[in-house]
Amino acid sequence: MLSEYARTATGKDSSFNIVQFYAADIDNNGKIDSVDASRVLSYYSFLSTHDDDITIEEFFNMAQ
Repeated sequence: MLSEYARTATGKDSSFNIVQFYAADIDNNGKIDSVDASRVLSYYSFLSTHDDDITIEEFFNMAQ
């Protein structure tokens, strides 16, 4: 995800297909950036330290 962000931030074409793009655009703002990567890492950290089996959508809804 960070590689994709670096790629597009430097003006290069995306290497993600449409499915990958929508999966990586965590905040649904139409771009893949460091915010998306940070959110994925937060979710990963949560799953690594809790026994809860929740989706990424459920995780971010808890924070609201």
